[in-house]
Amino acid sequence: MPARRWLRSCWSGTHFCGKCVGTLALWTLWLLLVIGIGIHARIAFGRELAVPDFLLHQIEARLAASGFDVTFGAAVFDPKGHLLLRQVELRSTSLSDPLLHAEAVYVQFDPWALPLRSLDLRYLEIVSARLLVPAMLSPSGRTEPLLDEGNAIVEFGPHQELNIRQFSARFGPVAITAEGQLIRPPINPDAPPNAVPLLQMGLRNYPAFARRLAAVLANLPTTESPQLDLHLTPDVAHLARVRARFSARSITTTGHEFPQAKPIRATHLLLVSTLPLLIKDATDAARTVHGSLATLDAGRWGRADQIAFTIQGRQNADHYQPVLTDLDLFLGTLASQNLNVRDTRATAHLRTPTDAQLDLVTWLESEPWAAHATINPMTRAGQAEAGGRLPYRMVEWAKARSGIDLTALLKFDETPHVEARVELGDGGQPLAASGRLSTGPVVARQVALDATGATFRWRPGHVRFDDILLKVGASQATGSYEMDTDTLDFRFLLAGQLAPANIDGWFRDWWSNFWTNFEFPAGRPPVASVDILGQWKRPELTQVFVEADGRDPRLKTVPFDRIRTRIFVRPEFTDVLDFIGERPEGIARGGFRRSWDQVAREVRWTDFDIAGHMDLNAAAAIFPDIGPSIVAPFTFSAPPDLKLRGRISGPADNTGLPAIDVAVSGEATGPWTFYDFPLEGVVFSAHQVNDVLTVSDLTVGFAGGRAVGNLELSGPKEASHLAFDLSLSEAVLGQAIGTLESWSALRDGLPPPEASKFQQRIAAGRLDVALSAEGPAGDPYGFIGEGNATVTKADFGEINLFGILSTLMRRTLLDFSTLELNTARANFDLAGNRLLFSELTFNGPRASIESSGNYRLDTKRIAITAKVLPFDSSRGLLGSTLGAVLTPLSHALEVKLTGTLADPSWAFSYGPTSFFRALIGNDNEQDPAPPPSFGAPLSPPLPHAPASLPASTDSH
Repeated sequence: MPARRWLRSCWSGTHFCGKCVGTLALWTLWLLLVIGIGIHARIAFGRELAVPDFLLHQIEARLAASGFDVTFGAAVFDPKGHLLLRQVELRSTSLSDPLLHAEAVYVQFDPWALPLRSLDLRYLEIVSARLLVPAMLSPSGRTEPLLDEGNAIVEFGPHQELNIRQFSARFGPVAITAEGQLIRPPINPDAPPNAVPLLQMGLRNYPAFARRLAAVLANLPTTESPQLDLHLTPDVAHLARVRARFSARSITTTGHEFPQAKPIRATHLLLVSTLPLLIKDATDAARTVHGSLATLDAGRWGRADQIAFTIQGRQNADHYQPVLTDLDLFLGTLASQNLNVRDTRATAHLRTPTDAQLDLVTWLESEPWAAHATINPMTRAGQAEAGGRLPYRMVEWAKARSGIDLTALLKFDETPHVEARVELGDGGQPLAASGRLSTGPVVARQVALDATGATFRWRPGHVRFDDILLKVGASQATGSYEMDTDTLDFRFLLAGQLAPANIDGWFRDWWSNFWTNFEFPAGRPPVASVDILGQWKRPELTQVFVEADGRDPRLKTVPFDRIRTRIFVRPEFTDVLDFIGERPEGIARGGFRRSWDQVAREVRWTDFDIAGHMDLNAAAAIFPDIGPSIVAPFTFSAPPDLKLRGRISGPADNTGLPAIDVAVSGEATGPWTFYDFPLEGVVFSAHQVNDVLTVSDLTVGFAGGRAVGNLELSGPKEASHLAFDLSLSEAVLGQAIGTLESWSALRDGLPPPEASKFQQRIAAGRLDVALSAEGPAGDPYGFIGEGNATVTKADFGEINLFGILSTLMRRTLLDFSTLELNTARANFDLAGNRLLFSELTFNGPRASIESSGNYRLDTKRIAITAKVLPFDSSRGLLGSTLGAVLTPLSHALEVKLTGTLADPSWAFSYGPTSFFRALIGNDNEQDPAPPPSFGAPLSPPLPHAPASLPASTDSH
């Protein structure tokens, strides 16, 4: 009971200080008398006036009989009875160290008494005196001041009274003042004839008195503006009755019982008590102290305001230790551990040394409370009974004070009514407790319970709660809880509709970390049963079996129509034994396991094996660490059938296995895209190891055709590298060209281009192409590779060999001047933004074109050199004859094709002179003039890969 200890300490300290201060004042006055006597003795050695020998011998005898000796540095004396002494030191004849040192002492005495060999003191004034503790009595082993800055004025009355007109001194930080009267003690008949009673009494009590006060001074708390005021009223039987009033603006101390506690601070302390200066019998030993405090801040113990108390006790005459008998305490307010108490009145009565009765009436928060206890103060054994409405905050307060939590850390929304009885053994040790708790909504370890009541039984080693109803909104389960309080083994049995997150507070992070992946709709928790075995403070021993069936839940933000699961959980391991998730597009089922490092608070690894018909993005969101990066390049119009199996390592994994090892296989129909590139249908197998994704056995539709092959995506997302080997067959040429140009424009942030007339003319062609390339996945113009292509059934255009004459000859039998082209073949290299055509041929029924050059994918500019071979593909006598005749003409018709596909331009490689030279086979002469442009432009070649010609032919 810290409050009781504090009050007892306060009472003891108050009486002790009052006793010490009273004794100190009395002893100081005795010393003043000694100084007065010593003054007369020292006059004999002064230079001002010789002291009579008889007076010197009398003073020496009286000081020696009383056990003292006095020395001083200088003296001024006159016959009028005035004596001024400087640097006065008073010693005990048994000690070498001085007991008192004063800067100056002024004495007035009756000069007419000197002839009668008598010393009659009238007035005594002491300036700057120090009362000292000799080294042999000091705790430090050095002579130290007990009182400092002492100043006193004393008048000696005619009837054995001493009038203290003024007294001030400092006891450490405490300022002391005194005023009033006391009766000089009578002469002890057993004392030596010349002894002074005050001096004898003072010297007899000073060693114990000084030793105790020195110990007190060494342990004084930090005090602000301490003040002790003493008023003495003469009392023949007790010399004086002292009314002591101690005040301080604040006192801060940690105390001796709790050295590690935060400082205890009291403000505006006032203690008042009246006590006899001299104790003669048991009646004199009775003490009453009245006190008040504005505030008392005990740190974690709490803060009290408006404190008033009365303490009654006894004190023996031979020591200063008091015995508390009665206490009457009133607290205006008390705040402790979030517990607010007001209008508290407590009484304690010690009937016998082994029987104390305590009664308490108070208001806890806004609820009345009463308690009664019978305690043996010696053993602290007894009984305690309590009743009333119990705010939750009192539970925390009681646990903080006693370390016992019989209600298993319950929090109440509504104040419950409690009736409890506790048996206490020796040392205040609880032996048993029982009672009934009637309550509304309650929270046990952050778990909300809606219980109409519960009975509890506690005995050493075991506690049990029955009739518990767990209910949070629509979540409702019934069960029981029991615990071995020695081993902290516990067991829950729960069944009903239960949201796992509602019992997070009963477990450590591993429970919430697992169930955070799930979100159940409000008002519809899953139907579940839970069996929980474990040991508090040993989370690694906890085992949980859960079977749940939930409607419309979310798993990692992914909505499901229904989830059914069986789960085994322990703190570092979770095993989803069976998982069935139903979504609108289909069903996914499987299981997964997760290992968690409790110390590092990090995931070790997660492995999984899931199959089903499920939206790809939804499946990826279940594994947010790697799923989004795997499916980021893909978009599907219809969910694929997927199988996922793999392992993902977390930060705490130290096995050395790959951080990501996931295999995915699937099949999908309908349109889909890869890095926004449109495709149709797919069958694939994929395997990702860390940042390398390999897709094998790929079959996919594109532009009406079918592509097969493999690809590999590696590196981080911001710098990923793509390598592929693909072959496409029977694709629609116009659709393929349009798709490629639209995709390229989309990657460049441009609108899709309109199809040129040439593209419209060749749109019906069929494309077969094979391409192997690699490059940065995010840069469509960064790939390097090679390939070949064949286009059939395309209308590449007509070649008019004789200009307008060709048009006239179309209606005659000589219609060989116009050559049609419908087939193309090419071998090319892919070099970034260019297609380099090493061989590009166009064929028709009666002619072919052989060409080479390049095409830029980004600017769509062409630079191609083409040679027309009329009738090269014609069959029959006429075709063969005309082909032979027009061979020189083919050489002469070599052209350079430049510009863009939408606006091509061309020119003959040779001018007119060169043309005729070619006809006759003589090209030794140099053509002096540039070739003119004439005739209709040639139709451009197939534009689907960039290339560059040699510098002599590539003007772009």
